[in-house]
Amino acid sequence: MSFSKKQIIVIVIASLVTVALAIGLPFLSKPSDDLIPKFALSQLAFSVVAFFIIFTGLILNLIQLRKSMAKPKLEVIFTKTNNSEITMDILPKTEDRQHLKLFVINKGNAITDLFQIDFDIPMIFNPTINSNTVNSVHHHANGSNRIVSFINKHEYVCFVNITTSIPSLVLDTHEEEYEKYSSHLVIPYKIFGDWAKPHEGKLIITYNKKYKGAS
Repeated sequence: MSFSKKQIIVIVIASLVTVALAIGLPFLSKPSDDLIPKFALSQLAFSVVAFFIIFTGLILNLIQLRKSMAKPKLEVIFTKTNNSEITMDILPKTEDRQHLKLFVINKGNAITDLFQIDFDIPMIFNPTINSNTVNSVHHHANGSNRIVSFINKHEYVCFVNITTSIPSLVLDTHEEEYEKYSSHLVIPYKIFGDWAKPHEGKLIITYNKKYKGAS
């Protein structure tokens, strides 16, 4: 466990007080006192201050534990519907690019501005993130799917119980793939940060497939 500079100073001062009292307190008693009562008094002083140090350490540990328990809990939702589901049209034409605007909502009890979101999307949609920030978007294959990663490096701050707009998710639809598109698309995602396990969720898109020739 790591302590702050202020906490270390408190511990050092408490230790010095312990030593000073343990050594000097017996000699502050009356000169006529016997040596044994002096050392008994010294031991009592040492015990009292040692208890103070232990109590102080316990308080510091409780503060550290409370801080460690304060964690953000992030979810991704669509801006248009303010939830995890949306309905969209797929038109049988040469190409149609869908820009899906997204929010991140923080349902935890701590603010965060450093996290990574991995979306798992079929490659037939040629998925990506509409971000101009350098090194904020990464892709890698996952079988017939593509993992699209959005990395937030202190650019977007997620406050507690407040929605935060992040770059849009972009999906392409093409005429040659039209018959392969199902009526529903489920997009699992994971959000990684300075917490033990990634936050997991899913976005659901219901597609309204138009007939060929529809505009």
